[in-house]
Amino acid sequence: MTEHNDEQGAWSASSNRPRPRINIADPLQPVQPQGARPAAGEQSSQAQSARTQAIRQEATRQAQAQAQAQVAHRQAASQQTPEQQSRAAYQQAQATRAQQTYQQQAARAQASRQQQGQAANAYQTQPHASYPNQGNSQAGPRQYKQAPARKKRRAPKVIAALAIVLVVAGAAAGGGWWWYNNHAVEVTLNGSTTTIEGSQRSIQGLIDAGTVTPTAGNHLAIDGSVIQQGGGNTATVKLNNAETSDFSKLLMDGDDIEVTNGTDTTEEYTEETKETKPAKASVKVKGTGAIHKVSAPSKETVKVLTGKESGKTKTEVVKKSSGLTVTKCNASTSKKVIALTFDDGPWPTTTDEILDILAENDAKATFFTIGKQIASHTSSVKRMKEAGHQICTHTYDHASGSGRGVNITYMSASEQKKEIKKGYEAIKAVTGEDASTVVRLPGGNVNEETYSNLSNLISAEINWNVDTEDWSRPGVDAIYNRIVNASSGNIILMHDGGGDRSQTVAALKKALPVLKEKGYSFVTIDELLKENQ
Repeated sequence: MTEHNDEQGAWSASSNRPRPRINIADPLQPVQPQGARPAAGEQSSQAQSARTQAIRQEATRQAQAQAQAQVAHRQAASQQTPEQQSRAAYQQAQATRAQQTYQQQAARAQASRQQQGQAANAYQTQPHASYPNQGNSQAGPRQYKQAPARKKRRAPKVIAALAIVLVVAGAAAGGGWWWYNNHAVEVTLNGSTTTIEGSQRSIQGLIDAGTVTPTAGNHLAIDGSVIQQGGGNTATVKLNNAETSDFSKLLMDGDDIEVTNGTDTTEEYTEETKETKPAKASVKVKGTGAIHKVSAPSKETVKVLTGKESGKTKTEVVKKSSGLTVTKCNASTSKKVIALTFDDGPWPTTTDEILDILAENDAKATFFTIGKQIASHTSSVKRMKEAGHQICTHTYDHASGSGRGVNITYMSASEQKKEIKKGYEAIKAVTGEDASTVVRLPGGNVNEETYSNLSNLISAEINWNVDTEDWSRPGVDAIYNRIVNASSGNIILMHDGGGDRSQTVAALKKALPVLKEKGYSFVTIDELLKENQ
């Protein structure tokens, strides 16, 4: 008989050993010993039901909590600022996404557990043979035994799933928070719209980036020089029209930022009030005529400020000078008066001859003298004073030198003043009295600058209405005719010095009696000015 070899032993057709019998009455039902515990599939089904119930309860609880939170959120939002509402809405959205992610992960975990339970039940219902021991020829018939149920370790998987959910939610929330704090926004910066982002989303960030540079003012001395750089008032920053010192606050879209640099401060000081004459007065000339009245400028009132820290001074004008006014006019009088004037004396012989003619006609005159000629003709000057004539200056040397002997305007301010002062001094040296401040400048040459330079020295500058032109020696009759044709209030120009004035003497001797017959009297310039008032 044919033999059959098996790995577990040799079996022969001629063997007397009985073949093992296998109980296959119900191959789908595994053998279950008496008193065995419920199958793993039944346990899995019970546990699955419990977990499902727990998940439903948790979902219900979360839904209720979410509803309560939404009610509380709406109540709080009504009391929040637009910035707080925006931030709260963003955080609520992040929380909702995290909850949805958690619920999705929980659903997937539940489905996975159900699949695992079904697989376990299917495995447990399959028959598994228990093979005889090797070399055991006494073994009885083979029997199928149910394999022991595997221990299930689902808790770590649930924990891992929850951890993944938390990590994802945390990452989403963290990324959203970063975006919230750093995304680009439009703000108004010192009146101009600009876009800022990242580190510039705060006032301090703008300062660090150099976008704005708030600068403190300086501490100054009284004269404006700097005592301490940056020692003045600090800069001010306004956020949405409210001054703020919180430079770290997050700037939001639409914010209005205004940065104003600090102002300077000035040291404390003492003050002293003084009245001074202006170094150079402004000049206003008005009118026309032979008489040029000079109104001296008023004094300025000033404050002298002295710094307590620096010791420096500053002068402030409290009351400005009225300036210099030159009023030009002719004499206006109801009386028949004429002013006779003589220039360039005293002169040998001629001056005394003219003094004699004046005395014969009971006439007064005004002599505009050359200062440097007075010392050698003191007797003539004394006669002038004794006779009641007016003695005035015609400058010291007739504007010689830079004035070219005829025009004082060519001279410097100091030279002009010197011409007048020395002329005054020469007169006073003989008369013993201050000279009249009425002057006649050589050739009648004068301008606004000269008036300004001499404003503190003269009260009037006198020109003429009738020029006899005797300096040119036109003849006795020509000079005579010009004299007798003068009218009331006229100022007649003649010369008692500067050359041969014999024609002037002869014409004057002839003309004065004629004018007297016409009813004219002869006055000084001061007397004419009084009549003109």
